[in-house]
Amino acid sequence: MKALLLSSFLGIFSFCHGGEFSSWKAIPELPAALGVAGPFTGVHDDVLLVAGGANFPEPVWENDKVWHRRVYALPLAGDRKWRVVGALPRAIGYGASVSVDEGIICMGGNDAGTVFDEVFLLKSDGSIDALPSLPDPACNGAAATIGRELYFSPGMRTGELASASQDFLRLNLDDLDAGWKTLPSLPAPGRALSVLIAQNNGDGDRLYLIGGRLEEASGEIAFLADVFEFDPSQGDAPWTKKASMPGPLAAGTGVAVGENHIFMLAGADGSLMAVADDLKLDHPGFPKSIYAYDTQSNKWTDAGESPVNQVTTTAVGWKDLTFLVSGEIKPRVRTKQGWEIRMSPSASLKAE
Repeated sequence: MKALLLSSFLGIFSFCHGGEFSSWKAIPELPAALGVAGPFTGVHDDVLLVAGGANFPEPVWENDKVWHRRVYALPLAGDRKWRVVGALPRAIGYGASVSVDEGIICMGGNDAGTVFDEVFLLKSDGSIDALPSLPDPACNGAAATIGRELYFSPGMRTGELASASQDFLRLNLDDLDAGWKTLPSLPAPGRALSVLIAQNNGDGDRLYLIGGRLEEASGEIAFLADVFEFDPSQGDAPWTKKASMPGPLAAGTGVAVGENHIFMLAGADGSLMAVADDLKLDHPGFPKSIYAYDTQSNKWTDAGESPVNQVTTTAVGWKDLTFLVSGEIKPRVRTKQGWEIRMSPSASLKAE
């Protein structure tokens, strides 16, 4: 009975902070035994897809990570029931994915021993088409589109955070034969587990590289709150540092909302990283803070809390909704939970 009441409560969970900014509705759980982190996700033909990813078999603190191949599909416009529609060419996770008209473009990723440079298009029926490979292997990167241009921040070149890249790449989806073009590098240390979001700032469409994680020269791991804007119209100096988030977030999820807002829905802040091995299942989970950014005023606002912070997955837009499925809720622990999220930025979101 308690579980039923909790489920019902979460199904209508909503938040108010100077006005209702987001409402969260539970969707059917992913039919994977434990859920996965690092899957490719997106929408094609009104079908939500979740493919690949990795998890730790229970007991999670006594087993090695396992990678997966299955492709799960959930029709959004009709009867919402998950089904398996295929399998990826290999078990893989921690790549980047972005939805386009033709399907979901999946970039890079890794398994237990290899980081890959492959790029492919995943469709709603589970079929796969090859696309131009990346110049180098990449995992824990981030991608976004402006029109028919696909932009990619590669993340890590190897399985080590020290390999995190400053590179920035572009692929013209209408001229695939031209392959990936290298753009001016990020004017900051290389990072991984960032979020890349396209949004308008009042003067035109821009890209925002937000948060992430890097390894400092000392070997210490830094969780990042910084934000960099990329202007595609500026050839030689396209990057501008913007206002930082209220707090650091890595492996987070974000989505563009309305004409000039970005909502960061999840992320790890690193506050308990040093004691995670001691806490194990007593870890309280990642922070639930939601941050909203106004690209015109260059201001961040506290926009309430989420019901649970699901990191290492991708927020997926469909019509006026956002879907967030599976991911990691505490170190080594995945979730099968998924959400349909509706966000409503208002004038009260803008910081004074």
